[in-house]
Amino acid sequence: MSPRERHEWEEELSPAVSVKAVRRKLGAQQRFRARVLEGTGKRWLVELEDGRLWECAVAGAVELEEESPTLVAVGDFVECVPRQGTGVSGLPQGLIVRREARHTKLARYRRREGKEQVVVSNVDQLAILLAAAEPRYDRFLIDRYLIAAEKGELAPLLCINKIDLGDAEQIRADLRFYAEVLGIPVLLLSALTGEGLEEFRSLLAGKATVLSGPSGVGKSTLTNLLVGEEVQRIGEISLKLGQGRHVTTMARMFRLPQGGYIVDTPGIRDLTIWELTRAELPGYFHEFDDWAQGCRYQPCSHIHEPECAVRKAVQEGKLDRQRYENYCRLWMSLPEHVYQWRGRVR
Repeated sequence: MSPRERHEWEEELSPAVSVKAVRRKLGAQQRFRARVLEGTGKRWLVELEDGRLWECAVAGAVELEEESPTLVAVGDFVECVPRQGTGVSGLPQGLIVRREARHTKLARYRRREGKEQVVVSNVDQLAILLAAAEPRYDRFLIDRYLIAAEKGELAPLLCINKIDLGDAEQIRADLRFYAEVLGIPVLLLSALTGEGLEEFRSLLAGKATVLSGPSGVGKSTLTNLLVGEEVQRIGEISLKLGQGRHVTTMARMFRLPQGGYIVDTPGIRDLTIWELTRAELPGYFHEFDDWAQGCRYQPCSHIHEPECAVRKAVQEGKLDRQRYENYCRLWMSLPEHVYQWRGRVR
C-alpha cells in the first residue's frame, strides 16, 4: 500500500468522519453484502454472499439500521466496499460501511464498560453447553442462559458434555424439569465417545447456532467434531487476524458440512443479563404463570408477599424447588429500575 493509499485508508477509519462524508467519498463504489465470521475490533473476517473472504476494517462512520453499544459483532450482516491491496491475513481488504438490523442476539452485561455486549447476532439457536463433570453443570447458570435466550429471541438447547464422566440417569432426572415442563431439548453428549453427536448434528442442520458455556466444557472440541476439521486448520487466517491469540478468546463462526453455521465462543463464567429488572423477572419463569394468578397481591414478586400462591406451590412440591431458589437468588441480585444498569459495576 502506497503512502497516499494508507493516508486515504486512515481517513476513512477516522471517527471524526461523518456518514455523509463517507458516502461522498465512496460515491457510487460497489457495495458487497457479507456476514461477519470473526474479529478483534480492528480487523474483521467477513464472508461475501459468493463465498469469498475479506479482511475488513470498520469505517469511522457506519450506517446503522439500529443503534447499539456493540458496533459490529460476529453474525452481523454488513455492507463492505473493496480496498486496494491485501491485509495481514493475505486476504483482500475491505471496509465495513453499513450494518443491518440484528434480528436475534446473545448479549451480556460487560462490567468493565458498564454496557451491553453483543456476543453474536442473527443466529437461530443457543446451545447451552455444560459438562457432567470437570466442571459439573450449574443449574443457576442454566436458568440465566434461558433468560438470555428468550431476551435475544433464540431457541435454547441444553447440552451436557462429558457424559462419560457422569451418571446419565441421575443427570436426566435432575434436568427432567427443563425437558418435561419447559419443553427444552436436553442432550447428553460425549466428545470422547461420540454419544449423542448424531442427534446434536440433526438439530444443528441448516441453522445458525451459537455454542456457549463456561471454559473447560468442550466447546472447541465439539466444534472441531461438528465442522469435521481441526479449528486450528480452519482458523489459520483467523489466527493472524487475532494476532496469535488462543482460539477461545473470541467468537468464531464456521460453516457446518450439513448446512448452517456454528459459533464457538469464549468461556463465560458469570452471565449477567443486560437491563433485566426485578419487575420483569417473573415473566421469564413461565412455570409460575398459572400459579401467579392466585397470589393475593398483583403484581407479586413471589419473594416476600403474604399469601403467595407460587411460594405455596413450591412448598407443596408442585413447582421445582431448585428452580425457585435460583429465581430468588437472581431476584436479589437485580436492580429495581432499568436506569440503574447505567454505569453499574457489580
